[in-house]
Amino acid sequence: MAYRPLSARGQSSTSFDTLHEGIPAWLLEPVRAWLRPFIRSRATTGGLIYHADWMRNLQARMHLEPPLPWHFAISDVAHALEERVARNNGEVGLDIIDYVLHHLPEARRYGSDEAAEEIAAILLSGGSAWEVTPVGNDGSYSLTRRAVGPVREAIDEIMPVAERAGRHLTDAWRYLASRDPIPDQAYFQALMAVEAAAKPIVSPRDGDATLGKMLRAVRDAPQKFRFVLGDVSTVVPMMEAMWTTHVRHGTDDREAPMGMSQDEADAGVHTALTLVRWFVGGAITRD
Repeated sequence: MAYRPLSARGQSSTSFDTLHEGIPAWLLEPVRAWLRPFIRSRATTGGLIYHADWMRNLQARMHLEPPLPWHFAISDVAHALEERVARNNGEVGLDIIDYVLHHLPEARRYGSDEAAEEIAAILLSGGSAWEVTPVGNDGSYSLTRRAVGPVREAIDEIMPVAERAGRHLTDAWRYLASRDPIPDQAYFQALMAVEAAAKPIVSPRDGDATLGKMLRAVRDAPQKFRFVLGDVSTVVPMMEAMWTTHVRHGTDDREAPMGMSQDEADAGVHTALTLVRWFVGGAITRD
């Protein structure tokens, strides 16, 4: 259970009952302390070693404006970077955190192996609207909007029983809720999650079954399937909505840009969450 001060217990508090955008004042120093090992380290002689190359790469890759004050001492450059964390209500700081997380594999000599877990705990304890999400299997991470309530619970429940579908949902949420959303990929991954979850039930012998083919199978022979809430035809409109939206935007190349809006991707991901839970959880079965 998250800590709540005595004065805030048993009553509503905007500070503790809402998620916070940017980096609120109480998180500025914890975030800066987390960032410092990437900026500088202590030599065996006791002096400080500043990681100038790392800071230059950050500036170049982030297109940092204004640039860091390289005409001053390197310690001033490091201090200036730390101060950027508070810029624009902490939005610049979030971008810096996201950059560090994305480039963790190349920066581990500066930061600890637990760097991602450390900043995740800091953001969680401070009520941030952002959380740390893995990117692939290379040790990279990114910031995504904190998945709360049913979203997080659904993904956590699905992963142990249907890893492939769970990974697609995790990727879908990352593309949907990242600092730089990619709606096309969010929707595509959501669609893949539904296909991965539905195939063992609807088309177990068809390795190439798409959601469109499985939709037709359910719609054409509803008597072959059972749904815990009644007729399986109740599920058909949800499958149809996901497939027709994909087809309307799609091309023959399923990974080509579709021009999906953020709202469409959001609806698609949440629809996929429900469908995947039903298929992997036994709510939809085949006779």
